[in-house]
Amino acid sequence: MRPEKEFWEWCGWTYHPNWKVCWQSPKKYNSEKPPPMTLDNLFKHAVPKLYESGYYYELIQWNEGQHKAIIKKVTHGWAVIASDVVDKDPAQAFYIAILEVIP
Repeated sequence: MRPEKEFWEWCGWTYHPNWKVCWQSPKKYNSEKPPPMTLDNLFKHAVPKLYESGYYYELIQWNEGQHKAIIKKVTHGWAVIASDVVDKDPAQAFYIAILEVIP
């Protein structure tokens, strides 16, 4: 599994190890740390990259407080499940599902 640093770089953030404030967002906002792993931040930064890569997603509430993240890709007219993750935390389920499909 990829570390968060590589994940945020895939989302367009830039890491500058020699800067005092070492993370820079795609909109040139500087921060000491990458964004927290929340659904809001995943939708803001990762979902556009998923769409660019030809993927789409489903997030559903699953059994007894579990949440399921499904990422699909349309191939030859068929939707193929590329990732399917269940977790109590919807953000964690979505994050892991995304990790399974990004290059």
